[in-house]
Amino acid sequence: MTMTFRCVMGLTLIAWALTTPGAARSEAFGYFGKIGPRYWGELSPEWETCGKGATQSPVDFRHFSSQRKFSIHYGSTKGEIFNNGHTIEVETMRNNTLTLDGVAYELAQIHFHTASEHTVKGRGFEMEMHLVHTSTDGSIAVIGVFLKRGPGNGVLAPSGSVV
Repeated sequence: MTMTFRCVMGLTLIAWALTTPGAARSEAFGYFGKIGPRYWGELSPEWETCGKGATQSPVDFRHFSSQRKFSIHYGSTKGEIFNNGHTIEVETMRNNTLTLDGVAYELAQIHFHTASEHTVKGRGFEMEMHLVHTSTDGSIAVIGVFLKRGPGNGVLAPSGSVV
């Protein structure tokens, strides 16, 4: 399905995570129990940093501050929406740019985690949106946005969606 959407940045930017190209991927992770975020660093040797680092997923923001310089320039774009087996994902057409420490990253996709992958002082949120950006060298920059349930949306109600 193709759709047009506008990304509005009136959101609180909570998490920055930078990774390198070729990050390990596996179907053997989850969000609860023995395969949940607390155990990701133990699930695969390639994921060891998840259990030791401070800027890898999952991150518990206790005393986070950043002096990194960034700017965001988002506009209208088109994208493909699909269920990848773990989440709903939107692959964008890359007309939206994040510049971080002088490096340009194009918005490649948006996906959601429920419950949130990251926490603040040990507290999780109902959902987290990740805006995944890539640079020309294949590096990745991710903006995480915590989402809380709000009042019902009258515009979506006629579609039969849960609002």
